[in-house]
This record gives sequence, C-alpha cells and structure tokens, in this order.
Amino acid sequence: MIRSVNLTRRLALAGVLAILVAACGGASGSSAPSASGATAATQAPASIAASQAAAASADSGTGNALSALSDLNSYKIKLTMGGKGTTSGLAAMGNVSMEGIVVLKPAQASDITMTLGGAAPSDSAAPSDSASPAPAMGIRLVEVNGKKYIDLGSGLTESTDPSQSSMVDSLSPEKLLGGMSPYLAQMKSLGDEQKNGVNTTHYQADDATLSAAASGLAMLGLTDAKWGWDVWIAKDGGYAVSYVLKGTGANSAEMSITLDISDVNSPTNVVKGP
Repeated sequence: MIRSVNLTRRLALAGVLAILVAACGGASGSSAPSASGATAATQAPASIAASQAAAASADSGTGNALSALSDLNSYKIKLTMGGKGTTSGLAAMGNVSMEGIVVLKPAQASDITMTLGGAAPSDSAAPSDSASPAPAMGIRLVEVNGKKYIDLGSGLTESTDPSQSSMVDSLSPEKLLGGMSPYLAQMKSLGDEQKNGVNTTHYQADDATLSAAASGLAMLGLTDAKWGWDVWIAKDGGYAVSYVLKGTGANSAEMSITLDISDVNSPTNVVKGP
C-alpha cells in the first residue's frame, strides 16, 4: 500500500516560484500555488486541432503569449531563476528551477520537478558561478488519473493534500509569470527566428518598456540594475516559446529568469503514476 503524506509543508519551493508573478510584472500578484489533484490524463494527442490553432493565432498577440499556452494539448516546461552577489530580493535566493511535462488535453496531468539551491543548470541564463550556498533540495510532484503524488527522494508516494486546485493550473506560466503580460505588447520585434525548434518572432524590451516595468524589476533585488528582456513567440498559435530576463547591478550582482517551452503537442509527453 502506498504511504500517504501531507504535502502542505513541502510547498515552500512552489511558493518561491509563485513570487515571480509579482516580481516580473510589478502589477497584480498571485497567491502561492498548491500541488493537488487533477483529472486523468496519460498522453496528449499528437497535434492541435486546426480550428484551435487558428483561433489562438488570431487572438494571441504578444500580450496573450502566456495565456495562449492553455490552447495547447501538452508541452515540456523549464523555468529557472539564478542570482548572485546580492542579499536582497529574489536574487538572494540563488538558484531555483522547475521543469517537466504538462498535459492539458484531453485531461490535465503533470510531472514536475522543482529544485532549490545548488548549481545553476548549465543550459540556463543564470550567472555561471551562481551556485547557491545551500545544497540542492528537490521535490517531484505528479498528478495523473485523479491522484497526486510526491517524491522527496525515495520514490512517488500518494499525497493526502485535500486541496481541489490543480498543480497544472497553479504552476502554469500564466500564473507564475502573468505579471509580464502587459509589457509584452510594448516590446519591439527583432524579426523571425527559430527557437526551441519552433518558428517564432523575437521581441525585445526597449528602454520605455523596462522603465514601465521598473517597480516589478526592483523586487528582484538588484540596485542600479541594467536589464535585458527577450521573448520568443510562436508564429503558429501565438504562445510563448522562450523568455529571458537578465540583469546586472551594483558590485557585479546578477539575476536571470528563463522560461523555455518545448515539445509542444508531442506524443512523448506522457505522465505516469507509480
């Protein structure tokens, strides 16, 4: 019999990621997410319906690039945050990452691993020497077939968390980074590029956009900061494919937040329980 555990005390990591909403947007925030049950799903269909794709593309615009992810069937997500050289704001937390599989249709399921501390991922935009002083702490959260599971290093164990909210919803890019949406529409196009294997348009924040977002960026903890902010949006579907925010501040302090979406609607996006 699978031993049940209470998830409540294990969600500090998810809470750290949820803070990114306010930090990136400087507008409305979000409460810390809870990892909980969702309806059954094991694999997403291989392609999105043509009518859905057309609707998403027609309605997406740069400002809706995060919400357009909800029109997909499935994708892989990788969200990383790295900081060094400061004792304030989110940058002082060092390295935080979240990655895994998200299935939205025909029913929600997810397999997400979150890590706090340790060295920054080698393929992230985090400062190269931004190893956190504390050892890495990892949590794997899975929801599938109406059940939710947690792995703290010894295998998946069914959770007794009573919350009815879905981890797919709570840890969605729209929830975690939704505060950035008002600024996306102000970004300037740099032309079309391939990103994560997808045809995208590359957008970049200019000085006016960064100035408008200044109050949110200040929460990241860099003083006298200079920021670079780039977003790649899929030409077909209008969803965010990649997002990179990097800043340098006084005394060589650095901060980065990176989001990458890949393997969109791939039949390999499979979520399994124990």
